[in-house]
Amino acid sequence: MTSKEAHGHTWAMVCHLATFAGWIIPFGNILGPLVAWLAEREEHPHINDQGKEAVNFNISVTIYSIILGIVAVAGFVAALATNMIASLLGLIALIGVIVLLFFHFIFTLIAAYRAQHGIKYRYPLTIRFIK
Repeated sequence: MTSKEAHGHTWAMVCHLATFAGWIIPFGNILGPLVAWLAEREEHPHINDQGKEAVNFNISVTIYSIILGIVAVAGFVAALATNMIASLLGLIALIGVIVLLFFHFIFTLIAAYRAQHGIKYRYPLTIRFIK
């Protein structure tokens, strides 16, 4: 492997792992991969491909989390005002957020590992905002 290929694989991995900036900075899960991708996308096609994939996945997960969060809060508020059926909907949405975030973590680690080894990775359920 040449140093240019190694550089490309490393930065492709960084694009995925930069997702964890979201644990420190609001919307860092989008900003981290976006900054890494924009900084290095011209250097190697693998960085460009995996950077776009990481950004698209994190935008998608953020949208899904917001929707599920709204449903969860609405369900719990409606349960306070009306009945227990609405609280069940809120509970299901809350569990959905937890499951989504768990799989977000796992898929990010898988993507980083594969990117480091030069393998293209496609996240499931990703909306391709950036082509």
